[in-house]
Amino acid sequence: MKLLIFCSFLVLSYSALNPLQGLVECTSCHLTIEALRAYAKESEHWNTLAEIFVDLCVESGQQKYVCQGLVNEFRPVVTDVLMDKILDPEFLCMDMEYCTSPHYVEENFTLYATEIMKGKPAGPGPNPTGETTIKFAHIADAHIDLYYTPGTSDECDEPQCCRSGTGNAGYWGGMKCDLPLRTLEAALDQVAAMNLDFIIVTGDVPPHDVWNQSRSYNLLNIQTEAEIFQKHIPNTPIYKIFGNHAPFPINEYDYINDPYLPKAFCEYWNLDSITRIDLEKHAGYTIKHGDNLRLIVLDTNTMHSGNLYLSLNSTNPQGQLTWLYEQLLAAEKSNEVVYIFGHVPPGDDFSLSNWARHYAVLMDRFEFTIAGTFYAHTHNDEFHIDRGVFSGKPTQVQWTAPSLTTYSYKNPSIRVFEADAKTKTLLDYTQYRLNLAEANRNSSQTPVWEANYSFKNLYGVSDLSPQSIYVLALEIGNNENLALQYLSNFNTGINVPTRCDSKCMHILTCTITYGILDDELNCQGVDKNWLYKFNEMLFGKWVYKVK
Repeated sequence: MKLLIFCSFLVLSYSALNPLQGLVECTSCHLTIEALRAYAKESEHWNTLAEIFVDLCVESGQQKYVCQGLVNEFRPVVTDVLMDKILDPEFLCMDMEYCTSPHYVEENFTLYATEIMKGKPAGPGPNPTGETTIKFAHIADAHIDLYYTPGTSDECDEPQCCRSGTGNAGYWGGMKCDLPLRTLEAALDQVAAMNLDFIIVTGDVPPHDVWNQSRSYNLLNIQTEAEIFQKHIPNTPIYKIFGNHAPFPINEYDYINDPYLPKAFCEYWNLDSITRIDLEKHAGYTIKHGDNLRLIVLDTNTMHSGNLYLSLNSTNPQGQLTWLYEQLLAAEKSNEVVYIFGHVPPGDDFSLSNWARHYAVLMDRFEFTIAGTFYAHTHNDEFHIDRGVFSGKPTQVQWTAPSLTTYSYKNPSIRVFEADAKTKTLLDYTQYRLNLAEANRNSSQTPVWEANYSFKNLYGVSDLSPQSIYVLALEIGNNENLALQYLSNFNTGINVPTRCDSKCMHILTCTITYGILDDELNCQGVDKNWLYKFNEMLFGKWVYKVK
């Protein structure tokens, strides 16, 4: 390897002294950088860095074997991605003027937004009558645990418990644990009995033992969940997507060189080849339900800041948002109504703001075509509001459902929406919740998810429109009792706070009334921390490569 680098430098030096040898000069620069990159990836210095990260992890309170497992899993990804980003032959050789291309052009967002917004209809279509309705469930974040064992420790010194030791892990679940299969099956039996029109399932599936996983292990969990769903709910359409726990290691998914998830996912769920190809090419797929409802399903690993592969090119990964625009435009022309769902909400702390801002433009442009957007990931009962790109007015609500898993300190939850049958306008939803403590006290009885609240009745809103939810969010910022009610639901009735002062209410209002992390932080007036600034540097602005 050292000999290869030396020879590459000799060729590069010779070509630099011969200006007529432009092609040789450019090629030799590429060879030199590529050789240097390969050498850097094999450097023994990574062993020292790995040891440092293990020590820092242990100092933070984790067990050494947990830290070692995490470092071993992430080291290959970190090494490859960082070296590919820092030692990029195309960029460096052009920047050092050994090559004349490619050129990099920063996107003009205002121009993008202006072009997208052209042709937006003047107003909404028919008002919902509510005379006939449809109902559908949203099931989020099951995070099943194949090794859950009742009677083990539910308060252990690992990130996830209820597998070993002696303690109070209940028959139906534990608070610092993931979900037993029996609890998932009980939940699905109850959902099956509701005679719903359809169900959306937004990931995640693998448990939180992220220090001790493998690709095959994660896929086994996804396969197991798919089989259980199809066994217990055989007659209701189920629309689904995977989340950020599906890849191995967690979050890390290489769309360019190793797009393995769609094939396995579609096989487990018996989805057709068109769906698989769309997931591979566009990180999304679309399916029609009934006469006029189109569901657009997004793989949100394209916008999760935990996915280091995106740092190599975070500009519209897989052309996903271009594809989304095309699907929405086709739906608009066909007079279809659209529901969009995915795993990570665009307003989440780990969502890339550049992606979310471009997404928000589409939510504005197709405000009257999209009747609902549904997300998960946080395990919390919450919502964010998308705002008009130029007007700032509410355009959509990011309805974020609480998790079915108990991890961490949650009561298992299921959400059921009711919508107008013709317009598909959301009329209300009922939040079902399992009182886990009570279920474990009566472990011989099948647990029941009780209807905990109706959104309209609890919050006193006239409808679920973005405008009404925006007014509600402002009220939450001025009414402590209402803020506490929201926080109680946010936490699924566990560890409920008893105070929410003016600062607390202001943070809630900012978090709810904006659907982009940058805007939420600006509203709160908080200083961006080192991690946020690191992400800004790592992922950067949207830039297009021009040959």
